[in-house]
Amino acid sequence: MGERLADAVARELREETGLVGEVGALVGVFEFLSQGHHLVVLDFLVEVVGGDLTAADDADAVAWMTRAELEGVATTGGLLAFLDSHGVELAP
Repeated sequence: MGERLADAVARELREETGLVGEVGALVGVFEFLSQGHHLVVLDFLVEVVGGDLTAADDADAVAWMTRAELEGVATTGGLLAFLDSHGVELAP
């Protein structure tokens, strides 16, 4: 409550990954429906400017991935299509 979206994005990035970022424009909005949940995700463009990539205590691991690597792991349904439809480019 009372936290601006950009501030929340920067804080969550730092808490969940150890990275410091400058929050840019809203890239898009994604709705995810599952049993008992309705999530509305706001995706922002963020430029990483510091920190060390580290998994938070609620994750087993964290990693930078190319597009090919990302295609080989389980992600939230529709993630790659969302990135494509919003012009987000991943390293080949």
